[in-house]
Amino acid sequence: GADLNALEHKRLHARAADPDAITALVSLSHLDAKTEDFLKGFSVAKRSGAGSSVKFLEIARGNADLYPRLAPTMEWDTAAGQAVLEAAGGHVVDTRGARFRYGKTEAGLKNTNFIAWGRRVLTPR
Repeated sequence: GADLNALEHKRLHARAADPDAITALVSLSHLDAKTEDFLKGFSVAKRSGAGSSVKFLEIARGNADLYPRLAPTMEWDTAAGQAVLEAAGGHVVDTRGARFRYGKTEAGLKNTNFIAWGRRVLTPR
């Protein structure tokens, strides 16, 4: 069997974004005008695409700063990624800045739009 003690363990640390050089992650399949408009409010130095949960993990690893998701998702699409990101010091908030919540049975477990950040939550210019 696998020897888990032989594995190297490394704690993840989300970084504090440099407001003048943001690395933004965007959806490969759902990039839309709303997201493009949102990103115009920041000094984005680099933009990368990645799969759904990978974007949360890249922020948790300190490789990116921002992931705006301004299109529908379901709770099961985001829960694990949010847990990892928050354990690394990051944040996931709705578009009003409130902490993202789960158990929204009244909404059929559908998420509102959200923004995932590293250690620093920035506001648009």
